[in-house]
Amino acid sequence: MLDEIRVLDLTRLYPGAYCSKFLADYGAEVIKIEEPVKGDYLRDLSKDVDSMDARFINLNMGKKSITLNLKMIEDYDFFIELVKNSDVLLEGFRPGVMNKLNLSYETLKEVNSKLIYCSLTGFGQTGPYADYAAHDLNILGLSGLATYFKDSNNKPVIPGIQISDLAGGSLMALSSILLALFYREKSEKGQYIDVSMLDGTISLMVSLFPKMFSEDNLSLSKGRLNGGLAYYNLYETKDNKWISVACLEYKFWEKFCSIMNRPEWLELHNEDENIQKQLKKDLKDTFIKENQSFWIEKFFYSDCCVTPVLNLHEVKDDPQINNRKILSQITLDGKNKYSYQVGKPFKMSADFYKKERKAPRKGQNNQDFLKF
Repeated sequence: MLDEIRVLDLTRLYPGAYCSKFLADYGAEVIKIEEPVKGDYLRDLSKDVDSMDARFINLNMGKKSITLNLKMIEDYDFFIELVKNSDVLLEGFRPGVMNKLNLSYETLKEVNSKLIYCSLTGFGQTGPYADYAAHDLNILGLSGLATYFKDSNNKPVIPGIQISDLAGGSLMALSSILLALFYREKSEKGQYIDVSMLDGTISLMVSLFPKMFSEDNLSLSKGRLNGGLAYYNLYETKDNKWISVACLEYKFWEKFCSIMNRPEWLELHNEDENIQKQLKKDLKDTFIKENQSFWIEKFFYSDCCVTPVLNLHEVKDDPQINNRKILSQITLDGKNKYSYQVGKPFKMSADFYKKERKAPRKGQNNQDFLKF
């Protein structure tokens, strides 16, 4: 599908690697350009297999790796030759770094007018924060999204995955690169793409900003979809596990109340904050009386949006997950140590997904490319 596309990936850690992983998964030749000494920091965070971190392996399967010091004239000249025959350049340095290396888009488009050059940074190339360092948690905080992840004491908590890095950054970069490739097919022109993880994270908040500023104040201290509603919430069970209840539509709530044999709850579906608080307490007191398995048997096949909250061990054994083959087991040491890798999240009738591939060792492909 992308077999004729060459991608030069100068990024490190998650955001860039997750973006270029999708391109490699569908046939693009992705060449990681790594600094000779440290390379991609994620590679060495642990020594799961072949002295590489398991997360690095998953993110970089099917890619190639060469080491270049772009401050050295020989390596710089070789990189320019690579650019001449490449389609996409993905970089994640702070604004100005590529300029100092004489590798800005303005410079490289003179080398290859069809080049699609994507800069993926925390704050983008412009604005008062452009030069600031930031990690996922900082972006979550500045976007306002962190205020919507709270514990039972209404205090912010850290999400379990990197939302800003991956959804706000990687997937936005991937989408824009694919759009640029489509545009190039018609125009034969490359272009520059400026992706900000802060912008991307805010763009995910389409259920929050429009509603927040269309009313004088929200009807609930918590929003509808982040704990403000009794019928869209998480409840602990007797065995210290959890059940998710998401009966947003009245038809689901009606079925839920029928199964619970609580007809008096029906009319409380869209009542105000005080009623919701009491209803949440009633549901909490009800679910805590039985083990999770009891509630699974009672609700799971009732089609009213009540499901168990699974841990990762339970997820890998779930029949739906196994049917979709989103997870695959791989051995790490050739013997007894194994892990699970995350595969493609979509199915296509014309599918050219590449599998059964390995992540490259640092500089593994030097001899294939470097002819000094």
